[in-house]
Amino acid sequence: ITLSAPATAVIGNLVTVNATVSNAGSSYIITWYNHGVSFATTTVPSVIYTKGAGVDSITAKIVSTAIGCYDSTLSDTVYVNVGEGVNNVNTISNIYVYPNPANNTLHIDKVPTTITYQIQNVLGITVVKGILKQGNNNLFLQSLSSGVYMLECVSEKETIRVKILKE
Repeated sequence: ITLSAPATAVIGNLVTVNATVSNAGSSYIITWYNHGVSFATTTVPSVIYTKGAGVDSITAKIVSTAIGCYDSTLSDTVYVNVGEGVNNVNTISNIYVYPNPANNTLHIDKVPTTITYQIQNVLGITVVKGILKQGNNNLFLQSLSSGVYMLECVSEKETIRVKILKE
């Protein structure tokens, strides 16, 4: 399975992601993920979703539904950035947060200026906080238990929140 999507999209606009499927037969399901979190399941090789803030990290898992066949495969990632129509100069909505899910290290790249961050557990309790410097940063997650967390990055202009999964 190979994915294609526009490189950029305006926040709030619909984005179509297409899959090129080969050697899967005529009967399959595709589960679509953004930052490792499932957002749709289809039986056709495309999906439409609404562009949010930040960089979307889209993958898809295809599973054959042919009788006696249970093979599956995961696509490579396609990224959809915030596009024109939004004042995105020096905004943190263009940062890259990956991999998601993460094991011990979370990378936060293309930070335009020094910003603060915090990671909250599902109860909303801050478990890690600090400062990200301009450029590329690494957050070390060894002290966190496996589970779902919310990464919140705050600049003078905006706040973004990204759900992260710690394996």
